[in-house]
Amino acid sequence: MQDTVQINDHFTIAKFAPDADQIRQAAQEGCQSLINMQTDDEDKKLKMKPRRKVKRRKRPA
Repeated sequence: MQDTVQINDHFTIAKFAPDADQIRQAAQEGCQSLINMQTDDEDKKLKMKPRRKVKRRKRPA
């Protein structure tokens, strides 16, 4: 994917707000997670809805 900066083997930063096709392409290239770091004051550019919610496991007491 173009216009990205690879920080290390685990983290890559996009220099743009990806559209749905670019997110699919990133997934095909091995991306497993997407984090939106936009603040509430910024325009909402990512229009995809999350596919699933991750259930948190309770830690034993």
